[in-house]
Amino acid sequence: MPRLAPRAAIALLAAAALLSAPVAVAPAAAAPASQLAGVALERSDNMIYPIRDGYDDTVVLTFAGFADTGELVDEAVEGTLRVRLGSRTVASWPIRSSARAEFRWGGRVGGVTKAGTFIATASITNADGDVLQDSTSVKVSTKRLVKKTTTQRVSALASLRRCTDIEDDFTARCFEVLFPRNSGGINYSGGRGGSGSWATRAVHGLALPAAVRSSVVPAKFRVSSSMEIEGGTAIAACRASRSLSGCGDSGTGSMRTTSGTLSSPTVTLSPRSTRLNWAVLLRGKADAMATSYTITTTTYSLR
Repeated sequence: MPRLAPRAAIALLAAAALLSAPVAVAPAAAAPASQLAGVALERSDNMIYPIRDGYDDTVVLTFAGFADTGELVDEAVEGTLRVRLGSRTVASWPIRSSARAEFRWGGRVGGVTKAGTFIATASITNADGDVLQDSTSVKVSTKRLVKKTTTQRVSALASLRRCTDIEDDFTARCFEVLFPRNSGGINYSGGRGGSGSWATRAVHGLALPAAVRSSVVPAKFRVSSSMEIEGGTAIAACRASRSLSGCGDSGTGSMRTTSGTLSSPTVTLSPRSTRLNWAVLLRGKADAMATSYTITTTTYSLR
């Protein structure tokens, strides 16, 4: 067998070593340990009034974690929700899960209401070591809710909008009281209605003042009148609405078979209402007379 030159022998040995060497296989990339892609922090109100009068005294901060798909994720995390005024932390809560959670803050600093814009920040670390956070702002006001109750008297004649015969027997009447003259009173006649059914509906109404419409809490109303009622019963139904159709054919209130005070229930002003309407309903052959109506209004403002 011919002898190889030293250089050829070395090359042959190197090639053999290469062929017999183990082949290195790259490990598969590990799947992420966390599905969390982000967090969200929302507020129930952008401004609160922590005077403890029942009006927006607290704010609810809602935290939640979500995946790339937008779906909520519930997994263990480490984090904190902090409320700060400037660089000072005034409230904090630990966050141990990315599940949806609510945190209520009373808006006070050391037991004292302090006006200003507070920043709430939720910051968490997921299983991959990623830091995720979101922030929102909450304004705090030192104003308090002030309740004001006023009364207004309107004549029955001036406030009458229509008089309807519910039973369609064309005998219902609403006419001006002639004596004493200019009293502003109305006589309501129930006509020939049966004793067990409503015979007449008289609808009254008035425009709502701007101060009532701007009440920060929906205003409340009650209508009452001293009436003379004979031969049946009457009932007052009251509703705040945008149109005269706000009064139904039935309602709840104080019924009288003789002279007395007829009162409607207390009702709350509906959003965007422009009028207050009330109805007097007569049952059977009842006749009634009212000179005026007293509207008791409760409004709310911030001072």
